[in-house]
Amino acid sequence: GDPPDTNLAASKDEVVEFVNRNAEVWNHGGTKLASFTLNSLFDFSGPQNGCGDGRVVYDAASGEFFASYLGHCSPHGGPSEVDLAVSRNPAKVWFIYKVSAEQILQDQPKIGFSSDKVVIGWNVAHGAGQVVAIQKAGLVAGAASVPDDFWGPDISRKGVDPAVQLSSGKTAYALYHNPGAGSVGLLTYHGDPGVSPAVYYTDTGFSIPKTVVAPWAVQPSVGKSTMLLDTEDDRLQEAVWSNNQFFAGLDDYCKYSTDSKGRAC
Repeated sequence: GDPPDTNLAASKDEVVEFVNRNAEVWNHGGTKLASFTLNSLFDFSGPQNGCGDGRVVYDAASGEFFASYLGHCSPHGGPSEVDLAVSRNPAKVWFIYKVSAEQILQDQPKIGFSSDKVVIGWNVAHGAGQVVAIQKAGLVAGAASVPDDFWGPDISRKGVDPAVQLSSGKTAYALYHNPGAGSVGLLTYHGDPGVSPAVYYTDTGFSIPKTVVAPWAVQPSVGKSTMLLDTEDDRLQEAVWSNNQFFAGLDDYCKYSTDSKGRAC
C-alpha cells in the first residue's frame, strides 16, 4: 500500500514489525521468530476483512506489547471495527479485545499508554476524533472483560494521537493537530478506567507555525516512471512523552530556496 504504514516496537528480547496487514517477530540477533497476517491475528476474514492501519507499541513497565488494528471495513467506508491485541510473547500468544464497532469508518487508530491506562484515538465521520481509555491492569491480566471510558466523536479535535510514555506516571497524554491549524492541543487524562470517578481530561492549546498540506512525495522509480507516496496529511503521526517532554511528528509543506516546487517535509 501507499503509504505502507510501517512501524515497529522493541522489547529487550524481540522486535515486532507491522507493515499494512502483515507482521513479523525477530530476536535481536536477527533470527525470525514468527510471521503472520494481521487478519489472522485479529481473526478478520471474508469480504470485509482487515483494512490495515496497524500500530504496535511496547510498554517496558508491564513487559507487554500493545497493538491496534482496523478491520471489517471496505474501501468505501464503514462499517468498521477497532481491535486491540496484547502480548508478552509476541511470537506465540496474543489476547484480542474488540474496542469499538461502528457503521462508519474509524480511520487510523493510534495507540499510547500510561502506567494504568491504554489509550486509543481515531477519526470517524468528517474527521471527528474519538478516544477510549482502557484499564491496563485488566489487559495485562488477560481479563475477559476490561473497563474503559469513551469520548467523542468530537469534530473540534481531529487526529488524536495518544502518547507512548517512556517515563512512568498514571497521567496519560495525547496530542492533536487539526488540518491547517497553527496550534497543537494537549489532552491530559486523569483517573483509572473502571474506578470511580470516571476518567476525565483537560485540554490545553499551544501555538505552532501554521501547517500547509503537502503534495504527494516523489519516490525513486521501481519499475515505473514515477512513484508517489501519500503524504497529503498534516495530522500528527507519532507522539512520545519522556521526562516531562513531548516529541511528535507530522507532515508539512516546504520549499527550499533553490527548489522549483514545494515538497512534503
